[in-house]
Amino acid sequence: MQGNLSALAAKTLLKSAKKKKLLTGIFTAIHTFGRDLKWNVHIHLAITLGGITDNGKQWKKIVFCPTTTMRRWRYQVVNLLRAEYKKGELIIPTELQGQIQNTQQLTQFLNQQYEKHWHVHFANPTKTPLKTIKYLGRYLKRPPLALSRLKHYDGSEVVFEYLDHHTQKHRLFRCDVEAFIQRLIRHIPEKHFRMIRYYG
Repeated sequence: MQGNLSALAAKTLLKSAKKKKLLTGIFTAIHTFGRDLKWNVHIHLAITLGGITDNGKQWKKIVFCPTTTMRRWRYQVVNLLRAEYKKGELIIPTELQGQIQNTQQLTQFLNQQYEKHWHVHFANPTKTPLKTIKYLGRYLKRPPLALSRLKHYDGSEVVFEYLDHHTQKHRLFRCDVEAFIQRLIRHIPEKHFRMIRYYG
């Protein structure tokens, strides 16, 4: 299902471009990790702020509406979860298994999520090709945890630093070696899984 997320993210913006009869370029990178190595699947997407017209002779600018994009993305993801559940391929997280045991309960849960505002972050456009390349380059081979964030290891305990998004402060995470390895290896993609994709 993770592979479908990249296509859905691209489809969300390509729909807007298609309405204006423009062909845009899209780059996506899928990440499964949060700052503290928790399971947090999200898409990094970069798109040209313009596109080629149908006749292939003109380049026109395009602006995307954050609210419209969020609503389309929310709709696409909720529908994907429903479809995966019907196929029997949706894995319910342990903490939700008591709450979701049948189709009716899943529908009720997804309806609740659909009523919420989903966070879709729009970064400021890069001003030069060099800055664009540097921005995209950070996501090509980015590891879940940079070596510089490892602060301590004594053979039994690992300590690493991360930025808490809620407080915007740096915190230390402590765990034993086995727990650290478990947190780290779940972010290793399956063989041949494409983390980087392009569309348009």
